[in-house]
Amino acid sequence: MRKTICVLLCLVMSLGLISCGDKNYAEKTVYFSVTDGVNSFDPQLAATNAEINIASNCFEGLMTKDENGKTTLGVASNYTVSKDKKIYKFTVKEGKIWSDGQTKITAADFEFGIKRAVKKETNAPFASLLYCIKNAKKINKGKMKLSKLGVKAKNNVLTIKLEKPSKYLLDFLTQPVCAPCNEEFFKETIGKYGLDTKKIITNGAFYISSLNDRDNTVSIVNNQNYSGSFKAKIKSVTINLEAKYKDIYKSFNNKDIDVAPIECSYIKSLETQGNNTKFFYNTNYCLYIAKSKIPQSIRKGLFYGIDEATLENNISDYYLMPKGIIPLNNTYDNKNYRDSAGEISAVKYNKKKALKLIGNYDTASAKLSGVKLVYPDSDEKLKLISNLIVQSWQKDFNIYINSESKSVDEIKNGLNNDEIKMAVIPVSGDNNIATESFSGLKDFGVINYSATNFSSKKLLKEEKNLVKDGVVYPIVAIPNAISYAKDINSLVTSIDGVTIDFRFITKD
Repeated sequence: MRKTICVLLCLVMSLGLISCGDKNYAEKTVYFSVTDGVNSFDPQLAATNAEINIASNCFEGLMTKDENGKTTLGVASNYTVSKDKKIYKFTVKEGKIWSDGQTKITAADFEFGIKRAVKKETNAPFASLLYCIKNAKKINKGKMKLSKLGVKAKNNVLTIKLEKPSKYLLDFLTQPVCAPCNEEFFKETIGKYGLDTKKIITNGAFYISSLNDRDNTVSIVNNQNYSGSFKAKIKSVTINLEAKYKDIYKSFNNKDIDVAPIECSYIKSLETQGNNTKFFYNTNYCLYIAKSKIPQSIRKGLFYGIDEATLENNISDYYLMPKGIIPLNNTYDNKNYRDSAGEISAVKYNKKKALKLIGNYDTASAKLSGVKLVYPDSDEKLKLISNLIVQSWQKDFNIYINSESKSVDEIKNGLNNDEIKMAVIPVSGDNNIATESFSGLKDFGVINYSATNFSSKKLLKEEKNLVKDGVVYPIVAIPNAISYAKDINSLVTSIDGVTIDFRFITKD
């Protein structure tokens, strides 16, 4: 009788395990693919999407993001702000340890990490995010000693002094560039910090377990020494590096991966098989005509000669007509910029007005002689749109302008060297901040000033002026897209879709 009961109990337990097994998230591995690779695990040097994803999930800053994308306390237990909003004091939580299971996390770790990021020799790609800190820009440019940086740890409190009040400091402190770095461990690596899994310790919800060169994968595993507020719900993440979009598509079809960025051309097919999609409109592509090389009347005439309806009819499948120069997903003061500032009306097609502005055909042809419309080689739609624009000019005005593709860097250099007079350029900015996106126009020679301190009203005015003066014409918003399998839940991402927050993800 006792034996029969035991058998029945075992059977019931087994059935229970089978029926509940899919909800045992803690034992699940999520398979993630990215299109670029890893040069280092050093969070201060994180630049590629793969590096940013690894650093974001394996390190936790003084501040972090919750499952709703709200900035909240991370390693800091609290913070205070001075009346003039230029001095922040963060108290680091007691009892926190690194992934090695023994080294304590202190305020000094954050001081050292931020100083490494600002130090010119580090060459941190996102050091500019820290320019709001007192003397950071001068130090990063090699014009001042590192000791003058407005960051100081004392006991377990980190004090940050700013050049002037910043609306974005707390958000910046969630980024990998502001991750802590233990100075003693760093020095022990003798110049090899972050170059392999043994030369890095982490303090976030995951630690870096392995780098497999043969399979080109990185594994990050649930960090049992993490005692923060947002523990990972899954066991691990396997990251496939340097995958091509066509291979990502095949891997989804074969059920080999769970989540990955994907080109828009593959989305419909993946959704048919049950995948879900998230879109992020972080980049607008705009036609730029150099005002120093082509007269204003001709520039404005060419803008009036762009048939917006034709463009819109040819940018289906998740591509959108932009509502201004600054992208749809950009924020200002932590609110959607387009919603708060308003939209910019496109220049409406008007052949009669265009002809009047362009004026004498021979004069216009001479001014446009040798001009080509150069577009980025990153997306086939840009080729189609560029060709539609020059074809409309040819049809309506007998103005012949050829189009050709180049890399974004080649376009940037060509514009700044006066070798290119007309181009399609991307507009996007760090952390999807509207002022950063607009300031990025400086890199292409469109503007010669920074807009990082502009009010939203001033920013909107500058957008309108560039369109009105025949300098910049917004032509298309191309999204970043993330596809994920139907058994993936709670997909939380950064506002630009670059980073997946694997702390919150679950897999049925």
